[in-house]
Amino acid sequence: LARQFDFKNILDMGCGSGILAMAAAKTWRRPVIASDIDDEATRVTIENANKNGLRGLIRATCGMGYSSELVRNNAPYDLILCNILANPLVQMAGDISRHLSNDPTRRQFVILSGLLERDGNRVIAAHRARGLNLYNKIIINGWMILVMTRKRQNTKSWR
Repeated sequence: LARQFDFKNILDMGCGSGILAMAAAKTWRRPVIASDIDDEATRVTIENANKNGLRGLIRATCGMGYSSELVRNNAPYDLILCNILANPLVQMAGDISRHLSNDPTRRQFVILSGLLERDGNRVIAAHRARGLNLYNKIIINGWMILVMTRKRQNTKSWR
């Protein structure tokens, strides 16, 4: 994605240690919002960002998913990263779609990881039901990464 697209507003949902937020901030040199339900994870994310020369590029918050004020106030996003297990990903599919940009002039992506290969089809189905298409699927040692993108209207093929 980094070779083809430039993202302006990025969210790392379920940031853990902040590794995905840091990778996105370094790749696109853009601010990244990082959120987790664990306050220790958000503390560690900021610490890791500072240690990696990303002070000011990553803002972390502790909150319940997309209801966090920082997450809500910075939406919509054109790239959302989620390294979360399958059940929460299915439950969050509607929130992901609502917080993803609808700008017809730019591509929007969601990268879903942290799920087992056996759970992939139901995660894909939940996100398709919310207007997202599968762009790419990567399987590594039984773990799956899904790259989803917003459906575009009035186009035949744009992959």
